[in-house]
Amino acid sequence: MRTFGMRIKELRNDMNLNQTQLANLMGIAQTTIANYENDKRFPNQETLVAFSNIFNTSVDYLLGRFDSSDGFHQKYASLNASQKNRVYSEIADQYLDYLLKHQKYKALYLIANSLNEGLEAKDFYLKVFRKVLWQVGEMWERNEVTIAQEHYISNITQIALSNMFLHFDDSKKNHKVAISIAVNGDPHTLGARMISDYFELEGWNTYHLGGNLPIDQLINSIVTLKSDLLIISVTMPYYINTLENTIYALRKDKRLDKLKIIVGGKALDNHEEILNTLEIDGYGKDFDEAIKIANLLIQ
Repeated sequence: MRTFGMRIKELRNDMNLNQTQLANLMGIAQTTIANYENDKRFPNQETLVAFSNIFNTSVDYLLGRFDSSDGFHQKYASLNASQKNRVYSEIADQYLDYLLKHQKYKALYLIANSLNEGLEAKDFYLKVFRKVLWQVGEMWERNEVTIAQEHYISNITQIALSNMFLHFDDSKKNHKVAISIAVNGDPHTLGARMISDYFELEGWNTYHLGGNLPIDQLINSIVTLKSDLLIISVTMPYYINTLENTIYALRKDKRLDKLKIIVGGKALDNHEEILNTLEIDGYGKDFDEAIKIANLLIQ
């Protein structure tokens, strides 16, 4: 019979964590992990539950009552929409708190475990990631976080987003193709990445090309990939002129006569006078509105 220590070690190895990394995640000493794995010590109830959450398994499995580690229940699955919204808000607050304390493993496992407990991947984009990134942006404007902290949070969120693909359902795919970019020069490309993922969750075939893409390569990509839609994100007002020049260049190319263009981003919020000057097909003030407009444009 496998002991508690043996099961902890197996689960740790399955997650490619060494003892020090697991100890940091738990907030305990590496020697304590070693003692657990060697069955020289046994954790209290609080630590046992922490192991269960980190390894996404049940306490019963850790204690040897079950031989399968897949018995973790979906504790959020039965909640109504209002209750789930409160949970998402709590997750967003905890995620940001972990990242402000540079506890990246705790932040990433918080997201992973929550997804396995009955929450939807799609809702994380608006109710967790977008909320956190907007909050960080506001904190930066108030000088409550540094540029370095903002970049750190964005980079860890990129990792979290990559893991979200494990929860996508590719059976819903349709024929529609979209490319997303951040306007050249704008250092904040995460919003464009997130809208690309959001469209992918809605069945679109998406290609996120990042930022600082030469216009000729963007046009070639649109033609080669037979893209129906281009989504352009701009987060800072300084780059509005670049956005205008990009759209002008795209509209001049006869190969792109059928291309639809949707724009969005914080720089355009509450600036209808700017939107009226752009040769675009729509403005998405949020992800859901962008999806709605895109599906109306591309049947």
